[in-house]
Amino acid sequence: MITRGFNLEDVFLMSEIIDKMGLEADVDKITKQIKTSKLENKQDAAKIGKEVAVAIGLDLVTKIIRSFHKAKNEVVQLISNLTGMKLEEVSKMSLKQIKEFFAELVNHEEFGDFLNQAGE
Repeated sequence: MITRGFNLEDVFLMSEIIDKMGLEADVDKITKQIKTSKLENKQDAAKIGKEVAVAIGLDLVTKIIRSFHKAKNEVVQLISNLTGMKLEEVSKMSLKQIKEFFAELVNHEEFGDFLNQAGE
């Protein structure tokens, strides 16, 4: 579905989307909920790491769904930019297509690079 790599305009749009939607994982809150007192070995640490990752993911997904409307135009523009679809076509995408787009976006190497840079 994504037909090209990211360019500077896409980076600006993603930054604006993140800002408008207030997407920040509350890592402190999440880590306080996870019990680390029973850390005895690497396996325990790996299990807790997975719990943290799942909790952060759920926290962000909830925030995205709750705030999606705040960056509607930017999200539509980003999808259009990366897929080559016209804005009108993007607005008529099915829920399945939107899910596929975001699954592909999250797994895209350049998106990971963007998130790493944004987090610094």
